[in-house]
Order: sequence, then structure tokens, then C-alpha cells
Amino acid sequence: MDTYYYKHLWQNQLIKEADLEQRIEELSTVLSKDLHLRLDTIILTDACTKLVAKIKKGTLPHLEKALVDVCHNPEMAQNLITGVCEFLRRENIMMRLKSDLGSYNPFDLHRTDFSKPIYEAWKPLGVQIHIVPGNALQVGVLSMLEGLMAGNINILKNTSRNGNFAQLFMKELIECDATGILKHFIYLFEISSKQEDLIQKLINQADLVTVWGGEEAVKSVRNMCPPGVRVVDWGHKISFAYFAEKLIDDKTSIDALAEDICRRNQQACTSPQCVLVETDDMKALDKFGAALNQSLAKVSPLFPLQEHSQQEKAEITTTTHLQKLEASMGNGKVIEAEDYTFRILIDYRSGLQPSPLYRTIWVKPIQRKEIIPVLRPFNLYLQTCGLAANDKTDIYELTEELLKAGLQRITPIGQQHASYVGEPHDAVYALQRYTKRVSVRMPAEKLEGVPSFSYLDPDNGQRDLSIYPITDKTKRNEEVNPFAKLYLKSGGSSGQTKVSGYSWEDWDSQISMVTDAFMISGVGPDNRCAILYSAGNLYGGFISHQKALEKLNTTVLSISSNLDTKTIAETLVQLQADVVLGMPSFLRKLFREEYDTLKAYKGFKKLVYGGELMTEEQKKWFTTEFGFEEILSPVYASNDALMNGYACKFCNNGEFHVPTKVIDLEILKLESQEPVGENEVGRILITKKSIKDPTLNRYEIGDLGKWVHEPCGCGHTSPKFKLMGRHGDIVRCGAKFINFREICDLILKNTSYTDDIQMVLDNTTTEADHITLRLLESAKGQEDAIIEMLRNNIKDLKLSLDAHHVTLEIATLPISEFDIAKASGKVRPIIDNRIAL
Repeated sequence: MDTYYYKHLWQNQLIKEADLEQRIEELSTVLSKDLHLRLDTIILTDACTKLVAKIKKGTLPHLEKALVDVCHNPEMAQNLITGVCEFLRRENIMMRLKSDLGSYNPFDLHRTDFSKPIYEAWKPLGVQIHIVPGNALQVGVLSMLEGLMAGNINILKNTSRNGNFAQLFMKELIECDATGILKHFIYLFEISSKQEDLIQKLINQADLVTVWGGEEAVKSVRNMCPPGVRVVDWGHKISFAYFAEKLIDDKTSIDALAEDICRRNQQACTSPQCVLVETDDMKALDKFGAALNQSLAKVSPLFPLQEHSQQEKAEITTTTHLQKLEASMGNGKVIEAEDYTFRILIDYRSGLQPSPLYRTIWVKPIQRKEIIPVLRPFNLYLQTCGLAANDKTDIYELTEELLKAGLQRITPIGQQHASYVGEPHDAVYALQRYTKRVSVRMPAEKLEGVPSFSYLDPDNGQRDLSIYPITDKTKRNEEVNPFAKLYLKSGGSSGQTKVSGYSWEDWDSQISMVTDAFMISGVGPDNRCAILYSAGNLYGGFISHQKALEKLNTTVLSISSNLDTKTIAETLVQLQADVVLGMPSFLRKLFREEYDTLKAYKGFKKLVYGGELMTEEQKKWFTTEFGFEEILSPVYASNDALMNGYACKFCNNGEFHVPTKVIDLEILKLESQEPVGENEVGRILITKKSIKDPTLNRYEIGDLGKWVHEPCGCGHTSPKFKLMGRHGDIVRCGAKFINFREICDLILKNTSYTDDIQMVLDNTTTEADHITLRLLESAKGQEDAIIEMLRNNIKDLKLSLDAHHVTLEIATLPISEFDIAKASGKVRPIIDNRIAL
């Protein structure tokens, strides 16, 4: 079968006409199975992104051909496809979800109040039937795409007058889905309106019927729908233009009106059919008509004409001749193009008059006080007004009157066809009509630590991302984000400054995930949280925590680490902080230097740290000396990738869950691109599930980790992993590989020292490398014992020392002599001065 000419699409299979009735008989059984599936938004956006790329590369010319075969106008076909591609852009789909349903994850049952186990979400209605009229070439595709956004199973009843563009387009979309899920949500049938028995069988399967067309079509469909089936009608509308008195002679505005008349041949609901001119002077009305004639004569050739039927031509002729008759009685004028491509029907009587379309425009007078009485009889049909007004007072007064009269939409003159992402359609949000709002309430103890049901989803797994290349640090730094509104500086550990930009939409999504992480860890609205991260200097830790805690409705003490330690300590006590958030190195410094003040304060409950690891010995110091009940690290994040992990109460030190709402995470072998094996340490790669920002695929963030396969006690089903240090923690020194993290663990576990450690690598006058381990002055007197302990426990270090390939020194210094990253306040773990030589 030639795929170009098929009429029916069934789960991406081509269906012969002879098999159609049998398949429709099977539909109920098939849909019952399909309804068990879920169409995740990322499946749809991934497929749409791939399809748009194919169209832009010109590899799918048959789509444009299918449109040209019906409209006989290549330019119009190209414009229609361009419009559909714009609709398919990932950021536009995500913004539609946000505007229509209030969230980028509207189908996730999420707590409406973090202090209560009450969950709400939007959910698909189920099976959505789309019934479209003829000569609505792209409407079927756009209607189905909205149904897919809503998560419904979509069945299109198409007509032969629309050709097979919808079938071809949806087949290509399904082909772009690597998961195989999308095909279960798309069915298309070309069925004549005369085949009422088949249409009835389709409607009998529906939870929702979307019907596009006039009153008779809507009435007919309603009569066929079983009780309880939701019917969403998108009927015919009337739009017009309105010229305030001060602009009736404005040539620019009249030219803009002419473009709106010609652009879609008045076939769109947004097209002006009538112009209401604010005047009671008939000569002024004639002058306006003459000016519009000049504009149409200039503009009309720029836009392709659309073929219309004999019946439509007859209606235009009848309307024109009747108005000529009225003109002979002094009630108006008729101005018609010599080639009959447009006509202006001037009527001296006030009122709103629908047009026979195809560049036929009524011009009528109106007074401002008449707006409501003139328009109100049409209020069920009114849609768009293109308003020509410059004065702020006119804009305010006319907007108020027009909206009271029943208008749904007001645009500048000449922009009636223009729209924006998330704009209401016929005064409602379409996706709300295609979904239902649900709520779930359960005992609090049953859902402790569960901000949303997505954390309990058994399908909370990973996508196959192996088809994408790995993004390294260099490539990441070269990328430019055209949507960036917020810039953050990274490089705290390496000391190399890097700036990453994010859209507000992606930033907000990430902050929502951080909020969830705090709630999961036990931070709640009753806490008084002191934020001690570094503020300013393009650093993200402070602002992200403040925004997340605001969403959690906690009390926030925005102190930062920028002040002197004495002031910070006094503020903590004065404002009765019970949760302290900050970088481990700074927190240790603060509590060392202000030991007496902070030890005397008995109000601490939780210490929340991030940005660096904290050992069990260091945690014990905070709990023993200062009375902290819990030491938490709920968020694993970075300025160049944002949210990478969250920790529940059952996570051991360095363990995190993958925040699958916002990323996918992989762990690959150290020396190859293969996934790690059981209990194997490898490189962590992050793939962001972006909303508006360019997709960040398989970004190697520089951290090492391994999977934790045992089910977590928190009940979350998201994958779990353990951080095993930085990829750069393993350095080649003295002809051997030395693991800095191993050195730290040995010192902290086998000595009384619990503070910061910094390793400095230098060249020497001999061929040996020199290692200096910087420790704070509290380690003074233990230098020789530490060197001996490391020699005895690290085989490769001992071999290098014995062979004189490396020398080792312990330097005890004040923190001021450590190398500190200015952006974050982190102690840089490794400084390799050999690189500069």
C-alpha cells in the first residue's frame, strides 16, 4: 500500500478501508488496554522536537505535498506547517501546561500545603474524540496535539475534504517516539458524516468529544453523545475591528486592518468581518472606506487568494448586490476591486454585520455609548476586536465597554491573528476542558516524606540516552542559552570560574524540586531556617535555598556567610534559629570561632549542609558540642547543572535519590562509555529535563558515584546512588594514582582531626613530586603520626615514597592561609601547581 494515500491510522498501522468496520468493533477492547498506559509529557516533547528537526531539514516533503493537494497553494501550505512546528516546540508545550493547568508537572498528585497530606492534580479524562469540519487543514492536527498534552487517548474523525495531512503528520510523530508509547494514544479515521453508525460507535467510546464547526454540527454531535460525556465545542465566532475617532484617518492603522482582512482570507475566527468606525459623519465614513480601498489594493496582491466554492461565490454576489440596492436608496456605498478580489460594503446604519468572507468587509458607524446595545445581541458569538486607539483614556474606556459587551479578546489593529503561548481560546483554557481536577487525602503517617505521588511511581526509571553524545565541561562552558535570565557562577572546587545561564521557567522548576527535597528531609513550615551560604557574586546556593524555603512556607532568616562570625552567631541566637543551612567548611569555621556563644544556645535542631561532603566524625562534633538533633544533606546540586540529587532520612552519608522530575542520571565506567556494573564506581552524567532552556544531554559533571540497589526505607522508587568523590580526586603523582578522598577518609577516621584538608601538588628540583597536606592548627603535633598512618594504609603512596618518586609534608595552618574559592567560600580540595610549569 502506498503510504501517501492511506486514510486510517491505527497504532501506527495503515488500515485498509475493508478492515475499518472490524477495527472499530475491536476499539473498546483495545482502548481498555491503552488506558492502563500513561503518556508522560517528556515522551511527547521528545517526539515533537525530533519531528520539528526533520521538517526543518526538509526530509518530510510529503507533509507539505498533502496540504498543497488540498489547498493548491504552496505558500499557504508552508505557512501552515511553520505554524504547526511553532506549536510543537518543547518550550511552548511546557508553557501551555503552565498557563492552562498551572504547573509544568500538572498530572503529578502534589501536596497543596506541605504541612497537610492533601494532594491535587489534573488528570486526563480518558478517550477524546475530535470531530473537525472540511477545509480545516491543520485543525485536526492541532486539536489532537492539545489532546496529547492533556494525556488523553485521541481519536480523530477526519473528512476527505481535509486530505490526509493529519494521518501523515501523526504517523511521522509516532515514528519519532523511541518509547513506543505514543502510538497507543493516536487513532485517525476518515469517515463521512453520512456514516452515522460508525461515528456513533466512536462516540460511544468517548469520555470527551471535541467538535469544531457550526451550530448544526455541534447540535448533531451532542445528540449522539451518551449521558455524562463531556462535549467541548469550538463553534463559529465573529470578529471585527474598531477605530476610535482620533484614528479614523490614520493610514498606518488602515493598512494594518487591510493586512488582517487578507492574511487568512477571513477564514479564521479571528478575522475581521466588519469595521466599526467611531463617527456620526457619513462623509467621514466614505473617506474611511476610500482609504481602506487604497490599502486593500496595495496589500491584497501580497497574500495568496483562497479558492472558494460556487455556493460561497453566490453568497458574496448576493450580499454585494443587496448592498448596492441599499446604496441606491442612500444607505451606503459599495467599493469593489476591478478584479473582484475584495469588496468594501459601507453601511450608514449602526450595527454589527457578519460578512460572506473572502475579503468582503463591512464598514459601519458607531458611537461609544452604543457599544453594549449594538454588540450584546451577538455576545455568544463575539471573539476578537482589533482596536485602533492610541490615547490611554480611549484604550481604557473602549476595553471596558467591549469586554462588557461580550468580547473575549482585544488586540492592536493589524494583530488579530497573532497570538501568544498560553493565550485563552474562546475565553477558556482548552486543556482544563480536556482534563479533570482530582484530589487525594490520606492519613498523615501513611504519606510522611511524600511531597507528590511521582516519588512512589514504579515506573520512576531512566530513559535510554545512549544515542546522545556526552557533554564535557569544555563543551558545556561553550554553550549559549538564548533564554537565560539568571546567571550563576560555578568553579568553587576547581577555582576556575564558569558562568551558567538559566531561564526563569527552568529555575522555578528546579526550585520546586529543592522545596520537595527539604520537605522529604523533614524541614517544614514550623522551622526557623538560617541561611548561611555565601550571598551575591553570582552564587546560587543562597538564593535557591531562600526561594525553596519560601515555597515551603518556613520562617527564613537571610543571614548569609558574608558577615563576620560574631554578628552571625549573635543573630542566630537573637532570632532563635533552629535550622542552620550552609557550607560545611564555613559552618565548622563559624562554630569553632564562636564556640562559647553557640554552645550556650540550646535551640538548634537541624544542621543542613551542601556543596561539600561532611564526615561522620564532623557530624558527631556538631551533635555532641552544639546539640543538633539531625545533620542533613537534602540537596546535591551544582551551579552548572542545578539539582542532581535529593536525600531522604534513610540515605546514608553521601547517598541520594535521582530527582527524576528534572533530570536523568547515568553512571558510566571510568575508562569507557559503558554503564557501570554491580557496586562499580563510575562517572556521573546528568541529562536535564528542560522546560525552556536548551536541552543539556549527558553532562559529565565531574563527580564519581555508584548505584545503591537495595530498596530505600522511605518508600520512594526513584533510583538511588552514592557519591564517591570527584573525578579529579584521583591524581597521578609520583608515578602512581593517589586518591585524595581516600587520604581524607583515613585522616578523619584514624585521628582526632575533624576539619578541612587541602592537598597541594608541586614540582621539586628533583624528579619527585611534592605533596603538601594542609590541615588546621588543631592537628599540630600529629604531623609525623599522620604521615606514617597514610604510608601504612595506602599501598601506592608507600611505593612512591619508598622509591623517592614523591615527598609528603603535613602543614598545619590557619584557615586564612588555605586556598578558598571566592564565589562559594569552599576550600579547594586539590591545587595542582605542576600544571602551570
